[in-house]
Amino acid sequence: MQCFGIAASDHTKQVLTGQSVFLESDPSQSSTDRYGRELAYVWLQDGSLVNLGLIAQGFAHEYTYDVPYRYRDQFQAAEADARTHQRGLWSPTTCAGVTDSGSR
Repeated sequence: MQCFGIAASDHTKQVLTGQSVFLESDPSQSSTDRYGRELAYVWLQDGSLVNLGLIAQGFAHEYTYDVPYRYRDQFQAAEADARTHQRGLWSPTTCAGVTDSGSR
């Protein structure tokens, strides 16, 4: 598991437990990745985008595989803010900003 992966998984379970969600596909992207995992945006009933929240809090990082996607600008801005404020995986006391690809 990637650095901060357990914390991210635990946080995501906490956010989603007991929640009804809406999954939004992106017509610019495939519905699954090369490993067969479903790709979707996860919305809560209160209108919050779970994917964006995870990035903003430093539990995930933005990744553009090939073609820009619907919320890329928001995800990139959220990651930049998380990096600036050293949240989650961007904290020098956790992963020191080193992600699975080794990038900072």
